[in-house]
Amino acid sequence: MDFFQTSPALYDPAAYAAFRHQTAAHGNSAGSPPESPRGSSSFSAHALRDALPSLPRHASDHHHEAPMAMAMAPAWGVPATMYASAASHAAPSSTVTPHMAHAWLNVSSSLRYDTDDQRITQAVQDLFFVFAHSPTFRQTMQAVQAGGPVSIRVDPEVATGYCDTLQRAVVLGDIYMRSRSHAVAILAFELTNASLAGAFAAHYEAAARTRMTPSEFAEGMERVEYNTIRACQASYLEARAALQEEGIDNPNPWNCRVTPDGRAQPAITSEDDALHSTQASGHFGRYEQGYAGMLARMR
Repeated sequence: MDFFQTSPALYDPAAYAAFRHQTAAHGNSAGSPPESPRGSSSFSAHALRDALPSLPRHASDHHHEAPMAMAMAPAWGVPATMYASAASHAAPSSTVTPHMAHAWLNVSSSLRYDTDDQRITQAVQDLFFVFAHSPTFRQTMQAVQAGGPVSIRVDPEVATGYCDTLQRAVVLGDIYMRSRSHAVAILAFELTNASLAGAFAAHYEAAARTRMTPSEFAEGMERVEYNTIRACQASYLEARAALQEEGIDNPNPWNCRVTPDGRAQPAITSEDDALHSTQASGHFGRYEQGYAGMLARMR
């Protein structure tokens, strides 16, 4: 079961100010990827998996984990183009350009994880195929990189996953990480949460300023996370052919479904649908309980 620890930003103005200063210190856009040394214009995605240089080794960065945005979601500051309609029947594409490969190496350098953990290493490698075929996810990863490094680790006590947007830490559930098709989806979801750190910060600030009720706080969190749901749905629909080619196509963890005629489509289609789903699953209630506990400690 996911768990909730209150971020210091909710009740410590100094911590919140420090967080905002840290966020503002980063650039507003990702750097341009280096030019490719390869001569060919495109090549097989399967060949690319073997031909690419090894992903950079990252030091573990497992400090100050305090879950805020758990995996399960007003759209604040999210580019409208992120939610452009994705064709669920897009033509398969088994080629990617060398430029795209180096763009991935560039943005993924902001991910910090133990490369001896093959579950994370595999999920990051699989995420490349989403990045290569999804304009939406490329925009997500550019936002992640602009916000600064994100640490990633697996925790056997966590059911699915969560993202602490204050500490920029993603924690993934051990059970989900045992399946490649689930692992790539949950990692994409939590990195998308990380890309929305500004929206979560705005909600934390409003909660601290207005002393929201637990229900109001939970609803606000879920409405921010609906942006994550929509972005991940678009990413999946855009990259589905590549995921099928890799043998890791699974619409469910992307909040999508496949119709009887084989077309993929979003399984959640509105904020209200998402809100009802999280209330039924208990996800909404965990936000309520965590926030209520924080208010009790403040009295």
